[in-house]
Amino acid sequence: IAAPYSVGLDHFQLSKQTGESIRRALLYCQQSKESPIFLQDSVPTFSLAHSLGCKLQTIYVAATGLPLDGIGFVSYNNFSFAQTIQMARSFAQQQEQPGMNTDVINQLFQFAEMAVGAIGVDFTPSSQETQRLISLKYDAELQQKTRLFVLDDDELDSSPEFVESCAQNAAGLSLSGLPGGHLSPVYFRLDLDELGLDDPNIPPEAREMAKEAAGGIQSLSYGDEANLDELVDEVCGWVLGKEPSRSPAWDSPGRGGRVPRIAGSSVPNS
Repeated sequence: IAAPYSVGLDHFQLSKQTGESIRRALLYCQQSKESPIFLQDSVPTFSLAHSLGCKLQTIYVAATGLPLDGIGFVSYNNFSFAQTIQMARSFAQQQEQPGMNTDVINQLFQFAEMAVGAIGVDFTPSSQETQRLISLKYDAELQQKTRLFVLDDDELDSSPEFVESCAQNAAGLSLSGLPGGHLSPVYFRLDLDELGLDDPNIPPEAREMAKEAAGGIQSLSYGDEANLDELVDEVCGWVLGKEPSRSPAWDSPGRGGRVPRIAGSSVPNS
């Protein structure tokens, strides 16, 4: 089940919308005769979120106690609005192509950051408010169900803050360290040869339109398939009850050396 959402400043409302979509979808799966889990309340249910989706899921689960057997957070992100602009700049830099005027793009992002700072716009709840919510509401039972998937080169990851907010009971958390960065879960490949354009049942005009739309490109891909495959294997292992393959590399240069401060906890720092 995937719950889409529109980006907005009110994360309380977004959390409610996505959480209710998931809850209704689960009920439908259990009550629809066409569903493979029709009337099977005992089927384990796992939640998996990425980046901002982790924050939205945190808010909803902490507020409602949605019955889940496991809660997975990939690249947990709890940035402020100003930090989100910095994140967008990072994404844009990763997509830079020869011939692009990068100076203009950087100036636009710098202006946006200054404007946000001057106006004081931020998300609701703010980053600090979300940390307090976790400290108060994300109890030991929820923590024991939670697995954080921390990527070695993810400068946009807020997992250390999440761990610190759970510090009193953080021993219940499990954490997996993996190679890759914030966009490692994003991968796609397009190969015209695999689209079956040589099928004789496809009109020649349609084949030509597809080739023209591709601009002469026979194949292209985005992301790192090997990193995605490793993430998928780790998530599947978590669902099957396996321990993390390794701990997060908190001190990795790609993460900026951000190590969670944990007192009185068995959660590994490295």
